[in-house]
Amino acid sequence: MISFRSFKIVVAINAAIAVLGLSSASADEALVAVATNFSNTAKLLKEDFERRSEHRITLATGSTGVLYSQITQGAPYDLFLAADESRPKLLEQSDIARAGSSFTYAIGRLTFWSTNQRDLEFDTDGYLQLGEYRSIAIANPKLAPYGLAAIEFLNAIGAQDVVDNQIVTAENVGQAYALVATKNADGGFVARSQIAKTEPHSEQRVWNIPSDMHTPIRQNAVLLKRAHSNSAAMAFFEYLKSAESQQIIFSQGYEVE
Repeated sequence: MISFRSFKIVVAINAAIAVLGLSSASADEALVAVATNFSNTAKLLKEDFERRSEHRITLATGSTGVLYSQITQGAPYDLFLAADESRPKLLEQSDIARAGSSFTYAIGRLTFWSTNQRDLEFDTDGYLQLGEYRSIAIANPKLAPYGLAAIEFLNAIGAQDVVDNQIVTAENVGQAYALVATKNADGGFVARSQIAKTEPHSEQRVWNIPSDMHTPIRQNAVLLKRAHSNSAAMAFFEYLKSAESQQIIFSQGYEVE
């Protein structure tokens, strides 16, 4: 038989759990659309969030443009972690996302990455302006903000015409990274977060592109209206704003506000 003291402890624990929204009865699942550049970081956030909660998160990755198109066509996502700020705001304007919910969860940095040893003697501008390379990988600028930022940078240094014939267009920045990693491209524009944990070696060169040479890559999250009664979606959305989340995001090569 349970003692009165034990009963009071159980009641207190259950009350605390109820306040935190962590009881198994209130546990929920959410489907989160994540821009490709943020996929690895999103996995870390998912793991940390699920350690703190009984809620469960499923991640679906793709280029921002493709995910946006899927959402407008009724894809059952609860949250959208985009690689830009414009599409989340468009979803608000279209009444698909909760008005005023969009916020910047990370600020991306564009990097030019080469694994070709002969490129080491050049600086970024000189290398790209010289044109002595087989191919340069860039994410599709119509779908991926990192691709658009790359084109803006090339225009800023007057290398767009030089590079034009050597560009290999990838659907997203993840595919651009893969083209360079497999040496199917001499170099490519990728997210700094993608190579933040890459072990440096003698045949690798990384140039961080000055952020004032392209439109800032403000990555916004937005809460979709279909998630209004989904406790997991609401909890994960708030978690993204937390100090714990921002610390993880910063550690992965992003800037935070």
